[in-house]
Parts: sequence; structure tokens; C-alpha cells
Amino acid sequence: MMREFKSGKRPGYTMAMAGAVSQVPVEDLDTLAYYIARFPASPAGK
Repeated sequence: MMREFKSGKRPGYTMAMAGAVSQVPVEDLDTLAYYIARFPASPAGK
């Protein structure tokens, strides 16, 4: 999915994600996705 944001193939979303991902080298996208998927969510209301 992150590669689709970077390449512009993921329409219908704001440009914020595309802008953020555009600065990430392609070879780092899998590592970043792994980290984000395991990042603990903050408790509701905080």
C-alpha cells in the first residue's frame, strides 16, 4: 500500500500521505510499514 501512495496509484486519499511518503526511499518502505503496523496505539482520549 505504501508503494501505491508513493507511485500515485492510490487515488481517493488526501495528498498528505503522498507528500510524507515521497521523502522515503523505496527500499525503506517495507521497514517503515513494519514499524507502523507494530506501533502501539495511544489510549482513547489522549
